Amino acid sequence: MGPPVYFKPVRPAGSEPILTSLPSSCEEIREGEAHGFVIDAPSLEYLKIVDHWKGCCVIENNMNKIVKASVVIMRPNPEQLMCSLTSAKRLVLCLETSMTLCHVGSVFHYLKHLQMCICETEWLNLLMPMLNNSPNLRYLKLYLRCIKSELRPIWREPSSVPGCLLTSLETLEWEKYEGKEEEKEVVAFLLKNGLCLNKVIIKPISTSRKKKKMLKELAFLPRSSPTCRIVYG
Repeated sequence: MGPPVYFKPVRPAGSEPILTSLPSSCEEIREGEAHGFVIDAPSLEYLKIVDHWKGCCVIENNMNKIVKASVVIMRPNPEQLMCSLTSAKRLVLCLETSMTLCHVGSVFHYLKHLQMCICETEWLNLLMPMLNNSPNLRYLKLYLRCIKSELRPIWREPSSVPGCLLTSLETLEWEKYEGKEEEKEVVAFLLKNGLCLNKVIIKPISTSRKKKKMLKELAFLPRSSPTCRIVYG
């Protein structure tokens, strides 16, 4: 097994680490090759990780200065990495599995802008913990980054409404919306409970005939916010 990729921050004499931006990718790794990341960068502000081959990722120190992060990883347990990103204001996520954020106390107090890929079957199990743990979220984008799993997720309406829907979420954007039952149920839940929603942007991926039907269904969904309008892309 080869050594992991190690990122060591630059440490000028008598000062704090100054590494503030870190793009890293394992897209060129061959399947089966051992690889991973060990990140020791407590002053990091911008992080981008792309790893499609289930490599390990170890965070040596808290990264409580992170402002923006883009995480595309296929490893089964992303909790440690996500716990290090709670200071982020903007997050882009494409993860293979759901996370137990509610059990590890990860609250994203500063998060305003969240983009989340829905290519994996368990995306619903990631969406609700992220909404529950992002009390000040203002913008949510759901999108399809790669080929979607053939397995359909099961939507179970939460017993309680995430706080951000009641106090802060203003914009929902859904790119490559397919109009599947679970997708309609998610939109219906957000519209019904989004007291601050001003705009819902829907960009369908379908034939013109099916598109017309989908848009008609969405138009008749009840909305809690009197200022909410649905815009079709």
